[in-house]
Amino acid sequence: MPKAIGAKSESLYGVHPGVAMVQKWVAELKQKTGRTLDEWIALVKKEGPKDEKSRREWLILRRANASPADLR
Repeated sequence: MPKAIGAKSESLYGVHPGVAMVQKWVAELKQKTGRTLDEWIALVKKEGPKDEKSRREWLILRRANASPADLR
């Protein structure tokens, strides 16, 4: 029997594990570091170095108890 017009069907696919991992990381960032992703971005733009490598090192020093994986 055909579905009614406008009826939503469930997708055959779920969220890719890599996407789910990043979503989880972003959701837990404030709990782990005390700042949201947007807050970290604003801080880096305001106070951080300009090049990517220096920013990574600066973030690691700034957040000494975070692992480098937390800052990717």
